[in-house]
Amino acid sequence: MSYELAEKMEGLKSRLDLIITGQADKNKKDTLIALQDRLTKLTLVAIVQELQTERAEYQAAIKGLNEAIEYIDKVPGKLSHFTKGIRMVTQAVQLTEKVVKSVAPV
Repeated sequence: MSYELAEKMEGLKSRLDLIITGQADKNKKDTLIALQDRLTKLTLVAIVQELQTERAEYQAAIKGLNEAIEYIDKVPGKLSHFTKGIRMVTQAVQLTEKVVKSVAPV
């Protein structure tokens, strides 16, 4: 089980919750909800699968999640630089998908 990856994804999801709550723009809100849904599925798979934590892909996913979390933490409650934030979250999700898909279809 890959607890660190699952914990990071849960941390990012909770931050997205805060942003979604304060987001008035429906398109932006929908984008965030879609990313959050992807993270939910990936988290479930990461919990039950044995991921190789020493692989470069795993480490890249952790790094991407950390960077997205750190960026969001700098702008609490809203995402003032929405495009950059979404790009970072999307990249983190894609990196995580790559790791998870190496052991299970998602």
